[in-house]
Amino acid sequence: MKQRSRVAIGVETAEAREVHHICVLLGYGADMICPYLAQEAILKLHRENAIRSDSGPDKLIKNYIKATSNGILKVMSKMGISTLQSYKGAQIFEALGLDESVIARSFAGTASRIKGVGFEMLALDALALH
Repeated sequence: MKQRSRVAIGVETAEAREVHHICVLLGYGADMICPYLAQEAILKLHRENAIRSDSGPDKLIKNYIKATSNGILKVMSKMGISTLQSYKGAQIFEALGLDESVIARSFAGTASRIKGVGFEMLALDALALH
């Protein structure tokens, strides 16, 4: 029996900032996504009065969520997908620039015609960011 339908995948990430990032996470099966850095950036801009709006911080976050949700729906409609359930976990992507070992372990079933970096290089890149 497959276990995937018996668990939920929650993603709390600073990396997801754009609709595309969130669509990829959904396409690989995420049930919940918290793009906390994007939300923190909105709150920081509000505190610094860099956003021209009479809206409070809660309203700005709601606007971000609404805009992101609308973006996800737009992507799905362009692909001819009418429900999130059909999109979620569909793995309808092709990987570019990842080594076969990364694909096999982390993105099983994903097509990849262009080879690339392995876990070691990905780890070095991640460390360089932090």
